[in-house]
Amino acid sequence: MSTQVAEIRPQSSSHRSSTEKVAILLASLDNSLAIELLKKLGAEDAKHILESSANLGPLTSGDVVPLVDEFANEFADALGISASRQQLMALLEAAFTSEEIASFLGRPTEKPSTFSWSRFTMGMESTLVPYLLDEHPQTAAYILSRLSADLAARCIELLPAALRASVTARLLRIEDVKKPVLDVLERVLQEDLFGERAAAAGGNDRLERLANIINRLDRAQADAIITDIIKINPEDGAALRKLIFMFEDIPLLEQQHRAKLLDRVSTDLIIAALFGAEAELREAILSSLSARTRRMVESELPQGESQPRKDTVECRRKIAEAAIQAAKNGDITLPDTSAAPEAGAAA
Repeated sequence: MSTQVAEIRPQSSSHRSSTEKVAILLASLDNSLAIELLKKLGAEDAKHILESSANLGPLTSGDVVPLVDEFANEFADALGISASRQQLMALLEAAFTSEEIASFLGRPTEKPSTFSWSRFTMGMESTLVPYLLDEHPQTAAYILSRLSADLAARCIELLPAALRASVTARLLRIEDVKKPVLDVLERVLQEDLFGERAAAAGGNDRLERLANIINRLDRAQADAIITDIIKINPEDGAALRKLIFMFEDIPLLEQQHRAKLLDRVSTDLIIAALFGAEAELREAILSSLSARTRRMVESELPQGESQPRKDTVECRRKIAEAAIQAAKNGDITLPDTSAAPEAGAAA
C-alpha cells in the first residue's frame, strides 16, 4: 500500500481497517477534493478502498471523528453519511478513465464503438434491404428512422408489400430506444455490415435476394436503383445488373434461348402475359413458339391493341423468374440488361 494510505493510523481501538477509514474520509469530503485525493493514489490502493467500502453501511459521527483532529466538529455535522460502493465507484469514475478502472478491477475492457449512422449512404440499399428482411419490423423501422430520408425512401420502396406496410406503420410511432439497447444494436450493425462478419459473409445470396426484389419493379425504377448502387459500389452494381431480368427483356435473348424458355412455360401463362404487350414484344414471343402453340395463343388474343388482364403482371413475373432459374441451371444465357431501357422503349 502506498505511503498516503499507510499514514492513516487508527487513533482508538476501532474495528475499522485503514482502508475502511480512507473510504469513510473520502465519502465525507467534497467530491472535488475527494477526486483530487484519489488521483494521487495508486491503482491498487483505489481497488482496496473500493472493496473496503462494500461493508461500511451507514456512518455516524463516531466513525468520522476519530479520523480527524482539528476538524472534528465539521465532520460531526455530517451525520448519516454513507460510503456505499456506488458512491465510491462514482468518485473512481470521475478520477480515472473507464479503461483504468476496468484494468485494476480485473474487468474486461470493451473496445470503443466505431459505428456511425452516417456510414449508410445512397447505394447501400443493396446491403441494407436484404438485411432488413431478416429483422423484426420494429427493428427495421428503427434502423430506417436513423437513415437519411433519401436512403430510407429507397429501402422502403424495395421492401415487399406486406413488410413495407408494417414498417411504415411503425415509423409513425417510432420512439427513442434506451442507450444500452442502442449500443447493442449499433454493435451488431457494425459487425454484420461493416466488420469482419460482413467481410466473411458471401455476397451472392445478398445480391440474389435484392435482385429478386428489383425484378418486381418497373424498368425505370430498376435502372435508377442500379445506377445509384454502381456509383457507390461498382462491383456490387455490376454483379446485380447481371441478375436483373424482366418480361420485356425477352426480345434480348438469343433466338434459341428464347425458344427454349418459352417451351418450358405453359400456354396459359404466355396468353395472359401478352395481353397489353407492345407489338414488337408480342411478335418476338410469338415467333419463338412452335407453329401449333402460336396458333393456340393467337386464337386467344384479341386482334390489335389490348388491355392487360388482372393476372397479366403476375404471369409476366413468373415467366421472367423461369428465365432466371433456367439461367442458374445453365440452360440459357441471360442478356446484358444494360441495353434494356432502349429495348423496352422499342417494345
